Amino acid sequence: MKTLSSIFFSAAIVFFFVSLVFFEIGTRKLRKAGNPKLYDKRGIRFLLLSIILAGVSLVLAFI
Repeated sequence: MKTLSSIFFSAAIVFFFVSLVFFEIGTRKLRKAGNPKLYDKRGIRFLLLSIILAGVSLVLAFI
């Protein structure tokens, strides 16, 4: 279970950094008067996925 928890935690960290990248792209598009909503939606999705994966990791860590 510990290995599985570590895998989920690592995936959560990766998804968190991907969401940061999408939020940064959205911010740059906003400065250039582009379409930041597409990147913000993707950023929110990846952020939610990272929260879910971190939660699963915590649950598996305590089992």
